[in-house]
Amino acid sequence: LGDIGIGAKEGSLPPDDYLVILLRACVELGTFPKADWSVSIMAVDDCAAMLASTIVNAEPALFDAVPRETKGDLISWAELRELLLLAPARKGVRPLTLEPCEYDEWKASVKAAAVSADTPFARLLLLLPSIEQEFAAEDSRRLAGEGRDGRLVVDSAWGKRFGALLAAEFTPATECTAVATAEVELEGPPAELQVGETPLEAVLMAEMELEGPPAELQVEDTPLEAVLEPKSSLEVRLHTTFLTLSVFLGIVLSEGAFAQAQPPPLYELLPSRLVLESFLVRNATEVWWGTLLTLAVYNLAETARLVVVISQRALPLSSRAANSCALVFAAGALLRSLFPVRWGSRPHACLYSLGFDGGFFGSDLLDRIVANVAELSFSMLLALTLALVHDSLGLRRLATASRLLFTPICAAQCACWYSVTTDNKFGHVVEESLWGVTVGAHALLAGLGYAHSGASGPGLERTQQGRVYLKTIVPAVLFVVFMFALDVPMYWEQWKRDEAAGLEYRSVLGGIRQMTTCQDACSDWSKWEPDVLWMSLYFGLVPFLCRALVRAASDTEMLDGHASKVTSKRS
Repeated sequence: LGDIGIGAKEGSLPPDDYLVILLRACVELGTFPKADWSVSIMAVDDCAAMLASTIVNAEPALFDAVPRETKGDLISWAELRELLLLAPARKGVRPLTLEPCEYDEWKASVKAAAVSADTPFARLLLLLPSIEQEFAAEDSRRLAGEGRDGRLVVDSAWGKRFGALLAAEFTPATECTAVATAEVELEGPPAELQVGETPLEAVLMAEMELEGPPAELQVEDTPLEAVLEPKSSLEVRLHTTFLTLSVFLGIVLSEGAFAQAQPPPLYELLPSRLVLESFLVRNATEVWWGTLLTLAVYNLAETARLVVVISQRALPLSSRAANSCALVFAAGALLRSLFPVRWGSRPHACLYSLGFDGGFFGSDLLDRIVANVAELSFSMLLALTLALVHDSLGLRRLATASRLLFTPICAAQCACWYSVTTDNKFGHVVEESLWGVTVGAHALLAGLGYAHSGASGPGLERTQQGRVYLKTIVPAVLFVVFMFALDVPMYWEQWKRDEAAGLEYRSVLGGIRQMTTCQDACSDWSKWEPDVLWMSLYFGLVPFLCRALVRAASDTEMLDGHASKVTSKRS
């Protein structure tokens, strides 16, 4: 069936189809480039009618597994413009403007818009080389008399509908509301927007020797407002996630299963492997998100319980501060799990968004603010815990050095803010390098403390503090290896590629403005998969480490008190 642009969400205009991306840019700029291009378009209604009629009516002999390319008839680029301009003027909808202009002039305006941090235009710039090549080749085919078999043809009725949708999409919400209300003063969709019979139907019915399409295959008239208002992505996400988390519970608690005198084995209650695998594949992103969210809720509840238990002891200010840091990090992990942001792509993407103008909840800015607070809390927790252990052994210099290691992480956060606002990856190189050096320094100090702990202090605290040091050294070394073997080189290579391509970076203020909304709400597993590992470890595993540090800080204070008592008795 050729290239069909299909979106991940319900809607009238497929968001990832490059022809739609190109036309959206033309509508937003109000200009239409003059180019020797031709395009092949299949209307979705025609495609659906062809598939449905073939499935229901075609003879078995036709299903011979021999591929036959099916594409829409070629039309020139200028003809496409004329079809779109047939869109009727509607009350409350801005009229479609597509002024012809020279291609170089139009391309320069696209570049200017992309420089101003407009993500759709930046995306279009990446697609333009392949668009130019393909559309020019299609024009050569059309001029040679190819690509016109009359089976899938876009006509004036299609042009009116498609043009009306493009015009409505670029009308502000306050104006667009008029299209979907009684202000249009029509009982149903405008007559010229009705879906009528297409040439394809007549061709198919003649081939199938039918008088007309079956009644159940007729395309119903759909009001424009119903097309323009897809279901809430958040509603779909929450519904699917809830279904994912409750599928096993619902099966096990089935009334039919427990109505029997002898409950059947558990494996008989579970869905078949094929059904389960199909469900997991179709909803992979939601399954991962639901699992991550459940783990984040557990981590916050368990951290809060631990903090409450430990807070009942008489602890100094440093231990209470460590408790607060762990609680803040767990809360931040939950919030970031609730509104996940995919940082590994351009543009950054969210799973869904809430609020106005794209949604602040789900935006880059919210995620970065929460991450800033959480990462500073974790750094403070690590510094305070190791300082307490050093102090308990009388290693004052090591304790002071541990507390000072909070400072480089503050600098790392500044570098991160610079990078995410300007999109300059060199800031991430500095940030991750500072994290690697800081954690490596903590590991070195812990190693020195471990070496000293074997030769000083009573046996009880020597054993316990040695364990704390070992539990710190092992993950710290793994973290440093990961940072300097994978993370820092990755950002370094990205920065070098951007520099070689002459990428123009945003200003800090311009980047902050862009970060206030979700740039791309997406649930495609193939796009989220590269970020799944680090997000799962960050939001799921690190809170466990925070609780271990809290216990270490609390136990160290108790051991310090025990050592004081032993020393007093010896005296």
